[in-house]
Amino acid sequence: MVSHLEDDPYQEMGRIQGKEFTIKALEFYKERVWQSFYKASSPDSPFLHEVQRELDLLFTKFKAEIDPKEEIDFSSQTDLHATIEVEQVKEVQNQLQQEQEINVNLNHEVEMELNRYAFSIPLDPYQERLEELDPSKPLWQQIKDCFEPQKLEDLFKKTYLEGCQTVTTASYAPCFAGTPLWATKNFYQTASVELPIFHPVSKRPGFLLAVQDDQNQYQFILVSEAEAAYYKNFLEKNKHLKAYLLDLKGTAEINSKQFNAQQDVDFKKEVQKGLWYANFFDGRIGYLEEQKDLSLQLIGKQEPLMARFLQLRIGKDSTRLRQLYLSILFNVDFSLDFQTAGHTFSWRRNKIEMKSQTRRKRVIELSLITLRSTSLKNLSLSLPLLLPLPHARFG
Repeated sequence: MVSHLEDDPYQEMGRIQGKEFTIKALEFYKERVWQSFYKASSPDSPFLHEVQRELDLLFTKFKAEIDPKEEIDFSSQTDLHATIEVEQVKEVQNQLQQEQEINVNLNHEVEMELNRYAFSIPLDPYQERLEELDPSKPLWQQIKDCFEPQKLEDLFKKTYLEGCQTVTTASYAPCFAGTPLWATKNFYQTASVELPIFHPVSKRPGFLLAVQDDQNQYQFILVSEAEAAYYKNFLEKNKHLKAYLLDLKGTAEINSKQFNAQQDVDFKKEVQKGLWYANFFDGRIGYLEEQKDLSLQLIGKQEPLMARFLQLRIGKDSTRLRQLYLSILFNVDFSLDFQTAGHTFSWRRNKIEMKSQTRRKRVIELSLITLRSTSLKNLSLSLPLLLPLPHARFG
């Protein structure tokens, strides 16, 4: 009478050729799982950062529980460094492909609101103007005088007139209440008359100017591309000024060494918050997902309002709408179209019901790529449990 572990004595005992430290094998396998998911995922997937973090947490947990001297038997270098089987990669690709086959559309109410902001565009565009700044004088005051920045909170409080109809964006001002985020006139004005921020021709931010004010607090200003070019040249010549030109990922365009060397915790928090609101303003879901903890803190009870704002800001960008639909931060209802007729009813129902905790659980499960032992030949470890399979022997 033999146990199921001994049903295949060749696999159980006959092919042992060497040993490797268990922790090292785990680390290598974790990296292979990550690489497999990364290659099978869309590059702009908002979950990549979350997946990597979860894998690192699992590895750290098990590393603490495993004796550093513990070893694992392996039959060959190929077995130890086994690649994830082709059928498993295909399964992940199929899951991701199903996500791509959903057309996420704005619901009718949001689309109607968006149309109200789409004023007729005047024939004469706004002509940007640049003023020369004096590096010997306080920079923040000069910027306020020359470039007329306005706080985003105040910009959204405005009312706009087209013909005999008025439209206001005031209901979205609370999304930016109390934030140090500004926008210059060169950035927010596109035509000879001001248009609502949600207008289709509104400029999209690419750069953020961080400037220390007279109270030693940093203010963050959305600038136009022309202004960004000016500030890059200006700050290159005046590196002593406490100002940084950043892209929306937080990379300093100039004075990068000085910026990266900043040790002030309050400064780092200010920058992180300024970047978050700039990315939120532009509807960059991927960035908000990467900054999950900060996002949950800043979104708080305003989640419904902020979700509505993002729908309007994203508009008909199908890629970002899909990201918002799958986001673990927002619970948003969309109109869904399925391009492929072959999906089962249960699959459609599950997709539509993928909300709140149910949706979040499903997303994390997909992100972690639960590997079944039946799909893996001669592979000793399986995530997310990271438990030994029958073919592994630990010494």
